Amino acid sequence: MEAAPGSPLHDVDALGGGRAEHVEAYRAASMYDELRGVLRRALSCGARWDEVEIVASEPMAYGSALHALAESLGIPVTFAAGLPVERTRPGRVVAAYFRWIEERFAEPVFRSLLEAGDLRARGKGRDVLPRRLAEALRRLRIGYRRDRYMPAVRRAQASLQRMTPRRYDSAESFERRKEHRARELSALEDVLGAVLRAMPPEDGSRVSPADVAKGVRSLLDRVADGTAADDAALQELLRRLDRIEAELDRAMDFASAAAVVRGFLAVRVAPPLAGDQADPLSSGAAGSPARPLPVAGQAPWTSAPGHLHLSSLEHGGLSGRPFTFVVGMDAGSFPGPSYEDPLLSDTDRRRLGAAASSDGRLDLRLAADTVQERRFLFAELFGRLRGRVWVSYASWEPAQARELAPAAEVLQVFRLAAGDPGRSFSDLAEHLSEPESRVPAAADLRLDPEDAWFHAIAQADGGFRRARDAVGRAYPRLGDGMAVAKALSSPAPSVHAGMLGGRRRPFEFQDLSGRPLSAGALEGLGACPRRFLFRTALRIYPPDDPEFDPHRWLNPLNRGNLLHRVFKRTLCQARDQGVPPEDDAFLELALRLVDEESRCALAETPSPSDAVRRWEQEAMRADAKLFVDMIRDRRPAWREAELPFGDDDGLEIDFGGRAVRMRGAIDRVDDLGGSAAGGPEPRSLRVVDYKTGTVHARWARDHGVYDGGRRLQHVVYAAVAEALLGRPVEQVEYQFPTRRGGNEVRAYGAEEIEDGGQLVAALLDGAEAGWFPATDDSGDCRFCDYKPACGVREHDGGPCKPVEWTKSRMRDDAPSVDDGLAALRVVRSTSGKSPPAARTTAAGPFAAGAS
Repeated sequence: MEAAPGSPLHDVDALGGGRAEHVEAYRAASMYDELRGVLRRALSCGARWDEVEIVASEPMAYGSALHALAESLGIPVTFAAGLPVERTRPGRVVAAYFRWIEERFAEPVFRSLLEAGDLRARGKGRDVLPRRLAEALRRLRIGYRRDRYMPAVRRAQASLQRMTPRRYDSAESFERRKEHRARELSALEDVLGAVLRAMPPEDGSRVSPADVAKGVRSLLDRVADGTAADDAALQELLRRLDRIEAELDRAMDFASAAAVVRGFLAVRVAPPLAGDQADPLSSGAAGSPARPLPVAGQAPWTSAPGHLHLSSLEHGGLSGRPFTFVVGMDAGSFPGPSYEDPLLSDTDRRRLGAAASSDGRLDLRLAADTVQERRFLFAELFGRLRGRVWVSYASWEPAQARELAPAAEVLQVFRLAAGDPGRSFSDLAEHLSEPESRVPAAADLRLDPEDAWFHAIAQADGGFRRARDAVGRAYPRLGDGMAVAKALSSPAPSVHAGMLGGRRRPFEFQDLSGRPLSAGALEGLGACPRRFLFRTALRIYPPDDPEFDPHRWLNPLNRGNLLHRVFKRTLCQARDQGVPPEDDAFLELALRLVDEESRCALAETPSPSDAVRRWEQEAMRADAKLFVDMIRDRRPAWREAELPFGDDDGLEIDFGGRAVRMRGAIDRVDDLGGSAAGGPEPRSLRVVDYKTGTVHARWARDHGVYDGGRRLQHVVYAAVAEALLGRPVEQVEYQFPTRRGGNEVRAYGAEEIEDGGQLVAALLDGAEAGWFPATDDSGDCRFCDYKPACGVREHDGGPCKPVEWTKSRMRDDAPSVDDGLAALRVVRSTSGKSPPAARTTAAGPFAAGAS
């Protein structure tokens, strides 16, 4: 490396064989640990904050990290290059505003600002909590698209007049809840209405940066109060918006105008220093109360008394402080890459330089010149530093999972510190063997309680003392989680495995006699009792947010509901109009109803594009044609289409001697002929349920009539049809009248499901006994909404601990003691060919009175 004359960095020989006591080098495990090492060494030296300067090779990255660390520790900092505006609340709001527009006004983006408390409403809704405001927006189910927001708010406000009290609402609590809802909607109307009105139109017309700036200002006018840095950033952003609105009025396309505004707002701000006064001339927007803003701090390149100072390699050392830390000196960050300009290569630069100069002297900068200049600037920086100097680098890159090498300048600093110009990188690596980490090297280097904790549990061999119990006591919720993990590793039944027992009735979930259930709820109980506990017993429902998918309009559930409505309306209207299935008008009716239902669905769920909507609509029209073909081939004498049963109280049905209240709707009931010797008997029935998906593996393979308790719809619908219509059900069919289903039919005779009632009773007996184990088949978790509750990670489809516990206990060689899995064993072993085993009871280890 070429020496810089006059810089002590390369003048090791001037030491005369001695050591430079004022120069040291160290490495850290990460950027965060590197900065913690700076603060620890400053404390160990007894330095005041205004005696310390940090010089960073990458001031933006290290500035953001230092701001986060110093803010948590209450350390005042000045930034030579300023603080990135994105680190402040107004900067986050501006960034989210443009991201909201880019993502087609996706509701989660705007909701994130409300949840974080970054925005506030005015007037009546000003005191609404951020969490409640975000929940109110989520309940509107907007999804995305600008034109859906305000109509949804107005519909919700109109629906307040139709609100009815809940079951246990008093008159006072109902009025209070209604008033809270009104205030939440008023707050949403204030925030959303102001922002949407100020935004440029979406009609494709040309707009100016000034028009875009008005939309940004409307959002900044509702930024919540924050720190002094937040107020300084808000002041600077508003000033720049004033200038944009006054000067940049040239019309252009929206994307270009937005890019111009974003460029002008990509600023770095200087947080106000202690003792700065408010600016008496600043005020809020028109019509809003004046909001004093503090005057921004001093010029960004200056330091201040009482403050730690962060600077760059170009401006470092100008503060004259006695303690200087040069950070970020890994080989990747310094001197930086030497890439050629892709538009003007070094070869072209040489040619242009030679042609422009009579003596052939090169005038244009080459890629290598940038590297040499940064090396020279570092040597120049080292020459003007005074006092003690530390040079450090982060030795690990977590994003790429690789170790980083030190820059050559770190080796030179090490040579100075050792007084030996012959030291090598191997000597440096040996000297820096122990990196700065989350564990402080000595007790006197403890920076905060976090350092004290790590120092207390660290061992001399590099390991840690087991402190799980102490952590669990300090953080009870984390302790509960560790207790669950431990319980699921034990074969013993426990509440963590779903065995709540007969004496545990905190939610009265075990008394299901008066609660109406659906066929889907019973199938959920048969598939995974743990899921039944979450959804049906405890009524924990996952969020149902419309999600933007550029390749899909309707999700499988919405698409299936739409086709079900089409099938029902086709049969009913054809009968009313006297149109037989073989008539062309029958097909035309079905296709017209697909178009009608699609228009209604479009008002509820926006489509990512017209092309996607048309493609899916054509696919549903093809499914309707297959439905018509099935009706023409089978010519059913249908009696009921979409037969509803049960209301809020449910329809009482007997299953194996157990009365169960059911509610739902049967897709279709057909009349079948029937007679008996000695006279006519009531005509028998066929119950039909449509399936709009594919005939998946559980249907393709032989899993028995009940699929181990996962398929109970045919049992429920047969019993309901007989109870409502007073006729025997001879057959139950699952029909797949779609392209994915291929018009297949899965039929079950009455004799095949005659023991289904006992199977339902066995499941409910297990629930009443407080047994809610997880399923024993991970395939049941594929489309489960409660994977996070079971600790299943979505990204890698990791194992489900509750499923593993149940599976290990369900093996044939598992202990035969009653562990709460009796009901699950019954339903898994029932094939439908013979009656199941005797019904389970609550006489297991968790029955009342058991220990």
